[in-house]
Amino acid sequence: MMDDIDNFSYKDGKKDNIEVRDVSFTKDPLPNCKFHNKKNDLKFDHDKVKLDLIPIGPMMEIGKVLTYGAKKYKANSWQTVNDGINRYYAALLRHLFAWRSGESIDKESGLHHLSHMLCNAMFLCWLCIYKKKQ
Repeated sequence: MMDDIDNFSYKDGKKDNIEVRDVSFTKDPLPNCKFHNKKNDLKFDHDKVKLDLIPIGPMMEIGKVLTYGAKKYKANSWQTVNDGINRYYAALLRHLFAWRSGESIDKESGLHHLSHMLCNAMFLCWLCIYKKKQ
């Protein structure tokens, strides 16, 4: 029951009007939170990949291209395309050249050419680095 917890009380005796008193954390809820206390930071993640540095916008664009591709073909079918490295490299260049020539939006998908380019670069990265490890 909320009445038994020292850090909470009910204002005016109403259960829907809770007042929080003197809340303290033993661990930081989030590193960028206003409660963050660096001198007590015991999370040893300084050598880990900082995925929080990846901007969300371009990742969303890649997601849009993948969603479009999943509807047009099949989800994850890009992983098994014959001669994928050459074909995705060619597709990447087509989208890059279209964008560089002044065309922002791909006529077929309605998505930005740079979004397609990023997605093709991700395909190449996966095929060249990660698929070979499998």
